[in-house]
Amino acid sequence: MVNPQALPPPPPQTAALTLTVTGRSGVHVTSTPAGLDVVSGSTKSASFTVATSITLTVGSGRDAVFSGACSKSKSKSCTFTLNGAASVTANVQ
Repeated sequence: MVNPQALPPPPPQTAALTLTVTGRSGVHVTSTPAGLDVVSGSTKSASFTVATSITLTVGSGRDAVFSGACSKSKSKSCTFTLNGAASVTANVQ
């Protein structure tokens, strides 16, 4: 019989977040924790630990309308908890 206390903890489960940025040209949307830096007109994905609180922030002092896993009317940022694979679209105003 294996001693359950001797087993290492399971590795943290990760999930992909896909971010699409549309709208005003040349504006970046970044994530905290770091992992995504997406310029308008692009889509990128990154993996984060499940249950992580992620904040997406619009650069250049702009606002965006966020939809998908993080939905928010015109704002400079959007925060949500990643519970599994997700996608967000940020339309930069």
